[in-house]
Amino acid sequence: MAIALRDRRAREQAEETDIADIEAEVRDWLREVTGDPGADPEPKPDPRPATPPPVRRDERAGSRATKTIIKIIVANLAVQIGMVAVGRANHWDATTAMRVSLFSAAVFYGIVACVVGMRSDDLGVRPRWLIGPARTAIAIGAAVGGAIAIALTAILTLAAGTPQVDPSAGLLAGSQNLALILGGALVVAAVAPLVEELVFRGFLTEALRHRGRWSALVLGGLAFSIAHLRFAQLRYYLIMGIGFGALYWSRGLVASIAAHASFNGLLIVFAIASVHGPAQTFIANDIHVSLPATWHKISATGDIDLGVIGPANAQIGVSHVDWPAGANVTADRLDAALRSGRLPLPGDLQIDAASVHVVSTKLGPAVRATATIKRHAETAVFVPLARRMVIFEIAANGSGRAMRDFDAMIATATSS
Repeated sequence: MAIALRDRRAREQAEETDIADIEAEVRDWLREVTGDPGADPEPKPDPRPATPPPVRRDERAGSRATKTIIKIIVANLAVQIGMVAVGRANHWDATTAMRVSLFSAAVFYGIVACVVGMRSDDLGVRPRWLIGPARTAIAIGAAVGGAIAIALTAILTLAAGTPQVDPSAGLLAGSQNLALILGGALVVAAVAPLVEELVFRGFLTEALRHRGRWSALVLGGLAFSIAHLRFAQLRYYLIMGIGFGALYWSRGLVASIAAHASFNGLLIVFAIASVHGPAQTFIANDIHVSLPATWHKISATGDIDLGVIGPANAQIGVSHVDWPAGANVTADRLDAALRSGRLPLPGDLQIDAASVHVVSTKLGPAVRATATIKRHAETAVFVPLARRMVIFEIAANGSGRAMRDFDAMIATATSS
């Protein structure tokens, strides 16, 4: 029995040796064929998912992205010039001009978003949408944008002594068309922040990242400022652009979009509130006039005692002409003099004699007429006082609200 067991073990060991020899011969053959010393006749699949190859960024992405932005700015300038020319040729009123402006802005933003998206793919530029938790990014962005809007409005109001609103927001808020206000708010507070942040932060600032943080933020902010085509407010938009860029750098595109949307949205809310808020008083020499908060004072030149601007960029001017010593001018005499064209008027003011008629005001009887100044249509009201004549003028730019504000101002004007 012991001999039989020994023989069986010997046979099993011999078989194991033969199998090992065969495996060794197969490995030697595979090495000779493939040149891989560790080649396996049946390689096992890697359970880990394949890592996609990294996106290769164009080495000149920064300069090429800058050129793309310059082309967009030039295109925007061409569109604005074209709209102004067409509007003047067709004598658009304020509502028509605003409606066309908002529609063209929405279309332009859509085209720009598509162009920048394609250029981003070409240059290998990928915006950083989120850094950290989404809720934190949105909350920080909204808080920063809202705080800036509140602080800016407060500072301008304190400096001017009267409530101040953003001119564009005031123009929108002054419309009587609810659909136009809602559509404008959507473009200004949603579409514009989304596209502008994608363009100037997610595309340009990101493409300039290799230049360092401050270079990328300043150049992105400068392009953002120039793109608004308000060169008198270049520094204001530059600071805003750098601020939005800092949010993008630290929290991602979600944060900068939230800040931009919060800022624009609050400016619209302030403008709408000002339309329905208390009137403000302006003083021209010793004449006191009241206007809604959507009107704000501008620099007056020449003989103008007061200049204000309001809805649809309508402008009101208040000036005066001193009477010669001993003159006794009444509204009826002034009416006759204006109809005859014998009365000297300040500047380039010209009167349509057929429109002249007498009206009543708190200052006393006055004469109202249609006028032109430097070929621009205006409405003028002439109030003869004891020593001078006070002249109220408005260039309403087709705004019905501006004309109503002007009529209310004339009806309530007083002298101190």
